[in-house]
Amino acid sequence: MTVGELIESVLLRVTGGNLNADNDVRREDIRVLVGPATSFVLAQYSQEQLRTQLQISRLNGSGMYTGSYSYSTTYKLTPVLDEDRGLYYITPPGNILRLPQESGIDMVRPVTGRKSYIGVKSDAEISGIPVAVDAVFYWIEVLDGQTRVYMDSVGRPVCDHYLRAILDPNDLSSSDEFPVPAGVDMRVIDILVAHFEGQRLFPQDYRIDDRDNAKIQN
Repeated sequence: MTVGELIESVLLRVTGGNLNADNDVRREDIRVLVGPATSFVLAQYSQEQLRTQLQISRLNGSGMYTGSYSYSTTYKLTPVLDEDRGLYYITPPGNILRLPQESGIDMVRPVTGRKSYIGVKSDAEISGIPVAVDAVFYWIEVLDGQTRVYMDSVGRPVCDHYLRAILDPNDLSSSDEFPVPAGVDMRVIDILVAHFEGQRLFPQDYRIDDRDNAKIQN
């Protein structure tokens, strides 16, 4: 399912298939909330997957896997040097979907070599780590509306890097595939439909008069 198809599905359900200029809900209204709804649903989905893996691990002693590798997208990017900070960073083609533990990023590694980097919340987490530690750390920063993935202790010369991540659906075009596992897209649709149907049926009363004057609209 593409992003555009998901938005159309929500619009059709909310309007009952009666698409006209008098509808209160519009495509642009839905698109604004697709990102937050996706974050919420994927956080739930990740917790479910973690519980399932834990149960399987307890039953047969197998290892556990986590992450979004099954539905994330891989990008080949060229690092840029931030001369003020002396750090290299890569710029994804859109904002990364913000998920718990920054799991919107599944992998960062150089094109040459198999070594993957370690994700941290910020550069403050690595301030006490000895320089001699043979590891490269990365973290997300947003500067002037631009998302950057900074990397510390990158070996030189610096080559292109692979970034495997989930982009915020709001930064995708209508023809792009919706970045969630198969079946999970229906949960996003259900949440958005519930939101807009509730908004339509029970409009918010904004008057400050100690009375709730919201009425069901027929």
